Amino acid sequence: MSNLRAALVRLGFSTAAATELTDKQGMNNLTEYELLDDEEVTNLCKTLRRPGGLVPDPDDTTEMIQDPGVAITPRAETNLKLMVYYLRYRTRVSRPKKEHLITLESVRGMKDHHRWEKDHKQVEAPKINPKDWPSTIDSIEEYLRGCLGVTKIPLAYVIRENMDVAADADDPTDNYESKQEELIARAPILTGNAFTPTYLADRARVWELLSEITRNEDCWSYVRPAQRTRDGRMAFLGLRDHYLGMNNVDNMSTSAEHKLQNTAYHGEKRRWNFEKFVRIHVDQHQILNGLVQHGYSGIDERSKVRLLLNGIKTRSLDIVKTTIMADPTLRSDFDRCVNLFKDFIKQTGLSGEENTREANVSAIRSGDSGTKTQVEADMTVEDRYYTKAEYDKLTPARKLGLKRKREARNHKPGSKSSKVKNNDKHKGSRGGMNLSKRSVKALATQLSKLQDDADTSDPDQAQTDDSDDGGPTKRARTNRTNPALAKPKTK
Repeated sequence: MSNLRAALVRLGFSTAAATELTDKQGMNNLTEYELLDDEEVTNLCKTLRRPGGLVPDPDDTTEMIQDPGVAITPRAETNLKLMVYYLRYRTRVSRPKKEHLITLESVRGMKDHHRWEKDHKQVEAPKINPKDWPSTIDSIEEYLRGCLGVTKIPLAYVIRENMDVAADADDPTDNYESKQEELIARAPILTGNAFTPTYLADRARVWELLSEITRNEDCWSYVRPAQRTRDGRMAFLGLRDHYLGMNNVDNMSTSAEHKLQNTAYHGEKRRWNFEKFVRIHVDQHQILNGLVQHGYSGIDERSKVRLLLNGIKTRSLDIVKTTIMADPTLRSDFDRCVNLFKDFIKQTGLSGEENTREANVSAIRSGDSGTKTQVEADMTVEDRYYTKAEYDKLTPARKLGLKRKREARNHKPGSKSSKVKNNDKHKGSRGGMNLSKRSVKALATQLSKLQDDADTSDPDQAQTDDSDDGGPTKRARTNRTNPALAKPKTK
């Protein structure tokens, strides 16, 4: 009792006020104070100031006067509210409550956190990113850190790894950078062999939050088993263990590494530039770094730079690549290399024009390895129209040669204005000569004219017929009725 009065005096209460609290008001243990809220503390202090009732007059014991109460300063009242909050906080972090620990410094140290709890607002729910589960799981954990439970504990404590709390001596307060971190790490989950009522309520709240953000996603299948018990811890662990289990970690790391190896930059284009190229690399680095805590070995800075340089295929940046390769420090600093490329592109004006590949070489991707081979153009290829089947049979060198020839005569891609040699070795898709409709029509007209000039023996037998263009065309007489060609009759 004396220890409690001494603690109250340290907070600014007079000895008379401390005695009034502990003796007349029955507030003689710390548990009674812990049950109070701010409004109840205010009413308690009002009662001490104006208790009401009659007491003997100290000047004349035969007379009764109204109880004058005791003086309590606003400072003492504020400190008492902080003491009540301090006691509740000690319970929420599984630490003992002792009178000698109640000092002006310890209770005032709770003021900022108390204000944070009052002003706290619910954070926005994250979006599920099925392509980056390490970041998605991290965002869910951060989301639960920003959501408070029934006793204002961040809900992230529900999904922490260790359900038990270390002994107070083994885990001092100095181990934590903030009150929030200490609450998450030390909030009680078990009392004996049973769950605490606070944890059960908070666990159900975690389930509600997780179901809201996963119900319409494919990952709902791994959250749904916890629906019957509304166990938010079970739902989160099911989601995390599936997508960040050993097999999925291997799959995601392989996919990220493959993307780093096969993303290429050929120069500044309208829809693809160096900034987007670098963003692809940075995104994959984040995925791989997020997998480290789940068993992946990680990616070092030197490998990041090597993959960056391998992906740059334009010769306009060779001077920068050479500079990086010659500097051991740059070869181990991805960010500095990226800035070096960006500065060079900006200063040389490469960002404002379309950079094309070299005129006499073509980059041909081979298989899935991501490597590229330089081939010389074969200019012996004939410049003519090719069907798709014919074009597919051409070698890469002949395709490149055909492209160069067509560019030289301003051929427009997609048109059939290719030069055609009319000889028998070039056959069309139907087995005949590769002639246009206009050429066939002109040839037919010329043949008809030659036949008319030769056939002058019997003009009466010539008759007209409609041609394809709507005009009359003479039909030549045949030799079927020519008497000179008639077969002699046998007697």
